Amino acid sequence: MTLASSQKPFRLVVGDREVQESDLAALLQKHQLLAELVKRIRFEQVLQGIDVQPDALEQECQAWCVQNRITPQQLPQLLAHQKISLEQWKASVENRLRLRLFQDREFGHRVENHFLKRKSQLDLVSYSLLRHSDGNLIQELYQQILHGEASFEELATQFSQGHEAKTGGKLGPVPLSQPHPALAEILRTAQLGQVLPPCTLESYWLIIRLDQLQPVAFNETIRQQMLQELFDEWLGAEVQHALNAL
Repeated sequence: MTLASSQKPFRLVVGDREVQESDLAALLQKHQLLAELVKRIRFEQVLQGIDVQPDALEQECQAWCVQNRITPQQLPQLLAHQKISLEQWKASVENRLRLRLFQDREFGHRVENHFLKRKSQLDLVSYSLLRHSDGNLIQELYQQILHGEASFEELATQFSQGHEAKTGGKLGPVPLSQPHPALAEILRTAQLGQVLPPCTLESYWLIIRLDQLQPVAFNETIRQQMLQELFDEWLGAEVQHALNAL
C-alpha cells in the first residue's frame, strides 16, 4: 500500500487497486470504519477544546507516577524501555487530564443520578451455581444438598457443566450486570444462603445459592466510572448525529 504525500494530489494504491479520494467515504462506510473515524475526530475535538494549566499538568504527572508506583528517577528508564519519549508521555497524561476536566464540566452535575439508576447493576454478588442439561439429575442433586447428603461444592465440582466446576460452583464477586439478566434477577431477590429450587435457563437446569450481596458505595472510583459511562453515551450520540447528517 502506498499513500502520497500531503504536498501532492491524494493517491492511494492498495495492491492492484487505486482508491480515489471521492471513494473514501463509501469505502469507510462499507467496511464499518466510518463511525470509528467520526468518533476519533470528535474525541480529538473534545480534547483540543480544554485548556490545561502547567501546574495542573505537573500534578497529574506526579499522580500518574504514584498510581503506577514509579519514582521520578525511574521514569526515564521506563519510557526508554517502552520506546516512548518524555514529550509523548506528557501528551498522553495531558490528554487524560483534558478528558477528565471535560467530563467533570459536562456531566458532573448528572453523575449521582446516573449512579442511582445504575446501582442495582453495580452491586457486587457472590453466588454458587450448579448447572446441567439433565433435569432429572439436577432434581436428585438438589435433594442431596437439601438433606445434607453432599455439599454444594462437592456436587458442583463433580457434576456442573460450566467453568464454575473448577471453583466448587463459586462465582464472584461480580457486578450484578455481569450474570445473565434472568439469573441476576433471581440473585437480586434471593435470601442469603438459601439453596433455590432448580430452574431452567436456556439449555441448562440450575441450582443457585446466594452467598453474598455487597451494595456498592458511591466513591471516587465509582464516580469516575459513571462519568465515563455518561461520556460514552454522549460521544455515541454525537457520532450517530454526524452519520445521520450524511
